Amino acid sequence: MNVCAISRTNYWQGTQGGMDRHLRLLGEGLAERGHRIVAISTAHPDMPEILEKNGVIYHHPPETVFGSRRQGWPTKSIHRYRSLHGRTPFDLLWSQSFDAYGIVSLRPKEVFPPVLLTLHGSVAQEFRSFRSNLRRLLYAPGALVRAAAGLLYSYAIVQRRLLAYADRIIAVSPVVVEDIIRLFGRGPVSKCAIIPNGIDLTRFRPDPAARKKVREQYGIFDDQKLVLSLGRITYDKGHHLAVKAVKMMGERGVDARLMIAGDGPFLNELKAWVREKGLTCRVIFTGHIDNDRTPSFYNAADVFVMPTITLEGLPFVLLEAMACEKPVIAARRGGNLALVHENENGLLVEPGQSADLAEKLAALFHAPIQCAELARNARETIKNGYSLEVMIDRYIADMEKVVRKRHSRGGKTN
Repeated sequence: MNVCAISRTNYWQGTQGGMDRHLRLLGEGLAERGHRIVAISTAHPDMPEILEKNGVIYHHPPETVFGSRRQGWPTKSIHRYRSLHGRTPFDLLWSQSFDAYGIVSLRPKEVFPPVLLTLHGSVAQEFRSFRSNLRRLLYAPGALVRAAAGLLYSYAIVQRRLLAYADRIIAVSPVVVEDIIRLFGRGPVSKCAIIPNGIDLTRFRPDPAARKKVREQYGIFDDQKLVLSLGRITYDKGHHLAVKAVKMMGERGVDARLMIAGDGPFLNELKAWVREKGLTCRVIFTGHIDNDRTPSFYNAADVFVMPTITLEGLPFVLLEAMACEKPVIAARRGGNLALVHENENGLLVEPGQSADLAEKLAALFHAPIQCAELARNARETIKNGYSLEVMIDRYIADMEKVVRKRHSRGGKTN
């Protein structure tokens, strides 16, 4: 197949979020199996207009603005797509989330390849995030208006139209499909399939040597308990709840340190709060960690926590930590519920409740046998249902089915 992927950002631009990792893993997996993959993303000041990495060709149209879904992105991304399609016709257009929504302006649909969406979330996630941040937004009326306008634009202009236009919709977890039904009705459901994110089990695995190296680097003794919270540092991700939980445990005599790995817009505010509360001896900030290095940090930890207060599709960080055979504690919401099963392969806490998180962490530290059992079961869960190879196999089957269906109807692709 000749596939064009459209994603506003990609892994090599340094963002390395869940969608960026998904694009890289699946794109490179498809390329290794002989398929041609071209990806279109926004321009980046440090990136060339065209870049080839591991068999995937990335285009960064210079007229676009890095990461922006407006400012020319809908028209410029599709203009680049049409130019490439005219030279070497594509069999399939693959949109990461709703980033290819510029395609809805093209008519008639039949003269273009079938469109497949990979949805890591929906506008329902944005609504919940907006609601959870409403109190903060009230202090910034301009930001409140922009956020509300963005929600309306995302719902009415972007998502509704592209869901109707797409030939196939791949959701990373059942909660994504449930949100589609809740907000858009059952119309798109017949086009939906669930393919969970997949993890490279040769990279994400138990590694005692890596554990020792990272702990020595940050001055963590063998007998010290280390909690890891890794990911983009935004308020929605709930890293501040992990800080509060470690503070509570310290007040109760439970000695544990917290490592927060990553960067983002909430980082400086979080650091200031840690200093204000006198927690600098308990909380370690690593800054940005490239995804190629994250297995070592998972291994260094005793427990991985993800106390997000937003709705997640299927977080890569949970999959990766579990693949490294770590017990995980995650917020009881969204795609986490499809992956983490209470007292079987991890623990769940109520969203926004740092006291609940502190209690679950303390219980694990006082129950080493249960902790080890949860860790073993976590890795088995990933091995049995969330491997990278299985994800690639399922995508290829679905993509080829969509392409065959278009050809069987006599639809043109050029």
